[in-house]
Amino acid sequence: MYSFTQSRKKELFSLEVKLLLGLFGTIIFIMFIISGLLEYKVYTYKQNTHDMVIKQFELKEKTKKNEYHTKFIEKQKEVYDEVVANTLFLKESIKNLFDLIPDKITLDSAKLEENKLILHGITPTKEVYQFLLLAPLESIFNENYTTYYQMDNGWYKFQSTNILGTYNE
Repeated sequence: MYSFTQSRKKELFSLEVKLLLGLFGTIIFIMFIISGLLEYKVYTYKQNTHDMVIKQFELKEKTKKNEYHTKFIEKQKEVYDEVVANTLFLKESIKNLFDLIPDKITLDSAKLEENKLILHGITPTKEVYQFLLLAPLESIFNENYTTYYQMDNGWYKFQSTNILGTYNE
């Protein structure tokens, strides 16, 4: 049989189907790229979250250390304030003690312990010591013991032990 048209080769896919498949392929390729980008973003967010958790833990540890150091410094400041207060009190007490010594009596040494004051000095007479120094000392201390040693010039060396409260050696 004869035909007026020449036969054409039949293709498996028509031009429209090829365009449609190409379009679907391009769309699927773009979806894979977008999916990869989203997976990458999720990974970086997880990594950033992990890094932030580690930083948060480190900051909490630093905060605890800083709180410990702050408490330690506050305790040191309290001790310092107490030492300063005690020093000022002791300084004032020593000043008052030396203001208590009359001009006629000369001190060689003064030893101040926790509840005890020991004075060594020279006085013209026992009575001068008793009236001018012993009387004020008796008003401050509970117990007073004084020993005298006469010197060649007639004056007396004395040792006065004054105890505040009950003293146990």
